[in-house]
Amino acid sequence: MESPNITIALALQILATEIDKPMRITQLCDVINERWSIRFSAGFVRSRLKNDYARLGWLRINQSQYLPLRVALEGVQFRCWPGQQHIESGSIPLILLYPFVSRVEDSITWIYDEEKKTLAVISLQDDVDSYHVVKLQKWFQKQHFAPGDSIIVKIHYRQIGVRLEQHLYFTHERAADFRAQAVIDQERELVEAAVEQYRKLGRNQPTPSDQIVLSAIAGKPWRTSYPGRPWQYLLHADGRLALISDGLLVQSTGLQISSGGSLHQPATMNSDIATRQSHLPIDPKPATPSSTSASRKVPALSPADQRAKILAEITALQQEIQHSREQDRQARIWDGILTNRSREADLKEEEDDLMEELDDLVNDIFFEWQDSMLREADRISARLNEVLPLEVKRRLAQAEPEEVEGILSSQLSYLFQKAPDLFPRIDLPTSSLPKSVDTSFNQQQNLEEMGFEISDDWDDNFWDAEFDEDDDDIDDIEDETEDDKYFQLIDQSLILINLYIDYLQETGKKLSTARNYARPPRLYADFLASFYDRSLDQGDYATLDEFLFYYYPYHYAYNSGSEVREICIALRRFYAFLKERGLIESDQFAEAMWQRRFQAAKLANLYKQLAGEYADQTELLEQLFAPYFYRH
Repeated sequence: MESPNITIALALQILATEIDKPMRITQLCDVINERWSIRFSAGFVRSRLKNDYARLGWLRINQSQYLPLRVALEGVQFRCWPGQQHIESGSIPLILLYPFVSRVEDSITWIYDEEKKTLAVISLQDDVDSYHVVKLQKWFQKQHFAPGDSIIVKIHYRQIGVRLEQHLYFTHERAADFRAQAVIDQERELVEAAVEQYRKLGRNQPTPSDQIVLSAIAGKPWRTSYPGRPWQYLLHADGRLALISDGLLVQSTGLQISSGGSLHQPATMNSDIATRQSHLPIDPKPATPSSTSASRKVPALSPADQRAKILAEITALQQEIQHSREQDRQARIWDGILTNRSREADLKEEEDDLMEELDDLVNDIFFEWQDSMLREADRISARLNEVLPLEVKRRLAQAEPEEVEGILSSQLSYLFQKAPDLFPRIDLPTSSLPKSVDTSFNQQQNLEEMGFEISDDWDDNFWDAEFDEDDDDIDDIEDETEDDKYFQLIDQSLILINLYIDYLQETGKKLSTARNYARPPRLYADFLASFYDRSLDQGDYATLDEFLFYYYPYHYAYNSGSEVREICIALRRFYAFLKERGLIESDQFAEAMWQRRFQAAKLANLYKQLAGEYADQTELLEQLFAPYFYRH
């Protein structure tokens, strides 16, 4: 057992150097409380991680788990694109290395060249901020660094005691050597993962970019391989998220990346991005029609008319969907019973988010009160030091803790005269008091006469009861068991997906093309494992209907209807392959959903419109996603 003289922050920093897997808040509390024989509540730990996760060496990867930063970033490679002004000045701003450069308190980051010679040393003790520059003039000259060239950075960590050192290794790559085709898949996956993480963690609020980007990268198999383009450029080209000042990501409103604030040097990032748009793998946004277009302008609808128009489209689409479901039921493709476990999980997540916000509010109030108490204690201590006689102060300095109260008690009269400000004034109520008190007062009888109900069922031992503190442990065991089962099911599905990829390559498809075809089955596999404890060979009509007509469009609001239609096509091909190989008995349900692909695409496009214009009108969502979407 180690010394109990430890703070939450120090405990979390120490554990960040030792733990190698994701941890829930309750698990971290158990480790801290057992190791140091102290009692920190989950609320305190959650509040500290929420505000200082990066400086404590942690990364939030989902709603309930944190991962040590060194585990998430060890071996990661990323690309940095210095602009022409950086090359000319011989230095790059530290912001170009964010969010990968360490911000752990008291940490040191070493930067090396290809020959492992030191280029720079960065320490947070030096009050480093985003304007800090890394001087690379000699290295730029030695490498003949030109505009368009890249710095490929590889991350390693070295532990010294309880402190971590971050080591960044720089490698120069000429613009002509960049292998764009090799990174298209990982770039697309990074963008989709970042958008999904923002939906889960950002909740439509400005969110630190490291929370989104690093958690999107963590665990990806390509994170340690040849890197794609910088994440800032990819998100900018995609357009769903926007980077603003102070390194925050927000849901895009059509604005470009801010050139002001403390995020980057004025006008540098916009100009860099503008010069590289043609290299981005993501299709550019369609241009807006010019004012000279020959098309005739249609008068704009009023908000009420626009809402009525959308409602009519939703109603018509729902009638068509219900008709198709009934036809498929009559054809005995399914039994007519829909399920909605993903919506139940969404409601539970919304409830957990609300409770977490309330918990954070309570913790904030407590910490504010605690700070005020500490300030008051400091004031009293300083005042006592001013007024107490020297002999008394000597006695206090030599006294044991249990003797201090007695010494101070003997000085109360003296202190009341010399320092009355140490004694709070008590203002008694001015209302008149009764002149006499009936000492024969019968408590129960008088309480009943005043209208109080006295129950004979009162449990005198209630407050002596010991509350069960094992519930969290049971929950954690259940959560770990569920996680194990989820990964087992994913592994089973991946076996089928890999067979499909091999088959596609045998028919002449490139590996990158085969992997793109396999992405929709991977999404459906995650859905089945998460909510139904099934693998892909156990897919059916009801779960695929829920996936296409609620879960996927609702959770990926900014994907177009054409993408949903492509998912229907890909799943039809995948299940046809499984049936042909004898791995499933029937692929009728996938064929039926392919027949309904235009309905799914229409629903996705309508939700995209609702999310942008009517996000606060849940009654429209209930009608669009009927019967899946409902509120408590």
